[in-house]
Amino acid sequence: MHTVNQVVLFGRIGSDPEHRVTPSGKEVTRLSLATHRSVRDGDTWQQKTDWHRVVAFERLARQAVECLKKGDQVAVVGQLRPNHFTDREGQNRTVVEVTASRLCFVPNRQPPRSISYEADPPEGRRRHQAHSETGSTTGAIQTVDSDENQPNSTPS
Repeated sequence: MHTVNQVVLFGRIGSDPEHRVTPSGKEVTRLSLATHRSVRDGDTWQQKTDWHRVVAFERLARQAVECLKKGDQVAVVGQLRPNHFTDREGQNRTVVEVTASRLCFVPNRQPPRSISYEADPPEGRRRHQAHSETGSTTGAIQTVDSDENQPNSTPS
């Protein structure tokens, strides 16, 4: 039986991306992404905010930290992966993160443009393309390959 682990989220960046380089030299950028959903409360609907942890690696990590900032709208395509760690008190913890394979966002500037960064595009896809809201080619949408595949988390 085949399974699928793919997530698509569209929301706003909650704080500026955090970029670091691991001791092994791998670049990592973490994003906090807010999405909204409607929840019924009696006869009314309330808007609730959910926060998601997003992580990008290598080229995608560099592009995210260079181009994204707090408040930007972004679509994230990726996989859910558990991140196991030991906190400062010595407790084992697990958080679920979205490991991004593609980021598409609309910067807060005129004219509105979509920009797309991809970790590993399918073979044959143009790596740099752009479209304005009118559909013309403008140099805004870019697809960026990752240097390596993202590491898999392993259960503890």
